Amino acid sequence: MCLPQAPVCWARPVGCYAALVAREQVAYVAACVAVIFGSLCYMLSDFAGWPLLIYEPYERAWLVASEPPSVAAMLFPGMLLWGLGGALLGAASSLVIVSKLQRPLSTSAVILLGAWAASSTAFTAMYFLWGLWPF
Repeated sequence: MCLPQAPVCWARPVGCYAALVAREQVAYVAACVAVIFGSLCYMLSDFAGWPLLIYEPYERAWLVASEPPSVAAMLFPGMLLWGLGGALLGAASSLVIVSKLQRPLSTSAVILLGAWAASSTAFTAMYFLWGLWPF
C-alpha cells in the first residue's frame, strides 16, 4: 500500500500509480497524443505516398498501392487506417511514458499538449483544404 507521506523512491511500488498521476490527467495526455499522432499519420499517408488500402468501386475490388489506379478510386479507407494506427500508437506510447512519471504534469504542460493537439488537427485540415483550392 502506498502512503501519501511515503518518500518518493525510484522503484515505485505497484499500488502507488494512482497517488502520483491522476487518472484524468493520464486520459487527457493519452487523448491529446492520440490526436497528434493520428492526424500526423493521416496527413503523412497522403503527403509521403505511403501504401494505402484502396477501394475500386467499379471493379468492386480492394488493393494496396501508393498511387490511385483510377480517378474513381477511394483512398479514404487506407488513410483512415493509417490515422487509426497512429492514434493507437500515440495513445499506447503516452501511457507508457506517463506511467514512468514521478509526479503529475504541470498546468502549462497540459495546456501546451492540448494546443499541440488542436494545432495538429488544424494543420491536417489545412493541408487537405489546400488541395481543394481552385488553381
